[in-house]
Amino acid sequence: MNLYDDLLARLKGARDEAEKAWITLEFNLSGQTESIRNAVWAASVPHWFDRRFLNALLDEPLDEEECQALTGLPYIEAFEGRGWNVHERSRELLRARLWDRDRARYLLLSRRAADYCGGRGQREVFWRAETLYHRLITQEEGAAEEFIGQGIQWHNGFQYVALEALIRPVLAAVRAGRIEGVTAAWALYLQARLDIGYSRNLAARSSLEQALAFVPDGGDQALRANCIKALGDVHGSLSENAEARGRYEEALPIYREIGGRLGEANASRPWATLPGKEETSLQRWTDWRRRHGTIGSWVWRKASPVATTRWVISLRSTTAVPRALPPTTRRSLFSRARFITPIVASPIYIWGITQPRPGIWTWRRGCSRITPTSHSTGDV
Repeated sequence: MNLYDDLLARLKGARDEAEKAWITLEFNLSGQTESIRNAVWAASVPHWFDRRFLNALLDEPLDEEECQALTGLPYIEAFEGRGWNVHERSRELLRARLWDRDRARYLLLSRRAADYCGGRGQREVFWRAETLYHRLITQEEGAAEEFIGQGIQWHNGFQYVALEALIRPVLAAVRAGRIEGVTAAWALYLQARLDIGYSRNLAARSSLEQALAFVPDGGDQALRANCIKALGDVHGSLSENAEARGRYEEALPIYREIGGRLGEANASRPWATLPGKEETSLQRWTDWRRRHGTIGSWVWRKASPVATTRWVISLRSTTAVPRALPPTTRRSLFSRARFITPIVASPIYIWGITQPRPGIWTWRRGCSRITPTSHSTGDV
């Protein structure tokens, strides 16, 4: 039996399309020189490569002729502006094989990729995202905290394209079982925040439920509370008011236990204004006013000077004052609000917080938020 007959026999006996794809890829690799085979395995670890990047991963660098042979393979494609990459499906087949059969080599290649990318311009989103990805794969000390902090910074700075570039490869590694635990939970939570911003509520709900499964009992309680509160927001957007109320009531005790006053306020306001019987809605709102009347002064006192100026307008369009209040009372509350001008890239005028002293913190249009000084104490 010649090589091609053997190939056809193996393809006929394959159990699924993934196995057929691997048989075909393995057959092609078997016809390459050892240096090209090693280069293909190494090139599958990062998301793109050029000759310098690839040679930083290899024990024996490729010369120009070998590099041309590599880039001429059918599963190597051009990556605009950065060089080349292994085709996505082939790349995942190679990664899965290498992870299962030679994990030490996989981690070595990923560590070298992290070192190379870390030495490049970290102000560029793609270098920053790739560096953090490989640091997470190799479980470097402090990598998870750095990933979480970068994700929060880009989310709160409305850099959604950058945030998606950071999250997407991490979520692929989560699905493949190469990243787990609190890092996986935060990646899913940040993805859910993106989905909520784009009104992809069903996708957000799925991500949040998966995130909660990664948070063990006694784990990151701030993250657990944030996920539960965000699920309440999703249920509210879907007009599932009973489910939303239940989620907010589940999140509130956790925020109180960990001292997350900003998170507690963010969960209390929508809980207090969910549609329902007028007397019930009014009672909830009155309770919220009594509990959080001083939150405005707390924000101005506790937040950093930079954060204090970074007020943003939420995409949600809700009001903090239930319709159960008499019209004259509502008008009085609105008249107490004042305009503020945040210092941001472009001047934005928001109808902002009422007087920053004990009183009522309410909004006329949307929900103004301030960036918390720590991701552990409040809703991102």
